[in-house]
Amino acid sequence: MIPSLTASQMTEVDRAIIEDYHIELIQMMELRIGNGINSRVFSCGWFLF
Repeated sequence: MIPSLTASQMTEVDRAIIEDYHIELIQMMELRIGNGINSRVFSCGWFLF
C-alpha cells in the first residue's frame, strides 16, 4: 500500500515548504508537472537525449 497524506497534512507540508524552505508554490507545481511528464515519457519507452 502506498502511504498517503490527508488534506490537512498536505496543507501543512505545502506551508512548511513555502515558509521554511522559501520555495514558491509555482516552483512546486513546475516540479510536479516535470516529474509527471518524465514518468510518462519513460513509461512509453521514449528516451530523450
